Amino acid sequence: MVQRLGLPTRRGLVTCVTAIGIALSAGACGTLDKAHSVAVVNGQAISVSDVATATQQYNEFVASKSGKAPNTEARTVTVLVLAGFIIDYVTATGKWKPDVAYNNLLSTVPDASPSTVELIKFDAITGGNTLTQPDVDAILAVMAKTKVEVDPRYGTFDASQGGLRPRDLNWMKTVPADQNPEPATPTQ
Repeated sequence: MVQRLGLPTRRGLVTCVTAIGIALSAGACGTLDKAHSVAVVNGQAISVSDVATATQQYNEFVASKSGKAPNTEARTVTVLVLAGFIIDYVTATGKWKPDVAYNNLLSTVPDASPSTVELIKFDAITGGNTLTQPDVDAILAVMAKTKVEVDPRYGTFDASQGGLRPRDLNWMKTVPADQNPEPATPTQ
C-alpha cells in the first residue's frame, strides 16, 4: 500500500487522501550519507531538524484553526519528498499561483521555516483539486526519472505510485550467520 498525498491514482480515480507538504526539487543524488538526513532529493538533504520544525509549526498552525494536530513526522517526510515535484509542476504550468487567501493564511504562521511554508503551499495546491490525471501522469514521469533516497525508518520511495511505501517493520536487516564473519579472537 502506498501513502498518497493528494494525487489521483494512475487509473484515473481521483482520491485526495492527504494534503500536506514540504518541498525540495526533484533530481538525482548519491547515497543517503549526509549526517542527520531522513532523505535526499536532488542532492538536497532533508534533515531531522527540518522535519521536526515543520511538523511542530504545521501542527500548531492546524491546531489554531481546527483544534487538531494531525501531522506526524513520517507524513512530513513523505511530503518533503513529494512536494517539490508537485510545486515545481504547478508553478511551471501556471496551474497555481499564490493568491491573497494563501498569503493571508501564511501570515498567520509566525517565523515559518521554509519547510513549513512549503507544507502550507502544498496544502493549498492539493486541497484545491488543481491536478488532473494528465498532470499526475506528468508528475509521475518526472518522479520515475529521479533517484530519491529515504531513511528506511520512514518507508521506501515508490515513484511509480507517487508516494512512500510504509516502512518494513523489520527495517534493520540482519546478515545471515553463514555470511557474517566470525569476530576476531584476541591473541594472548
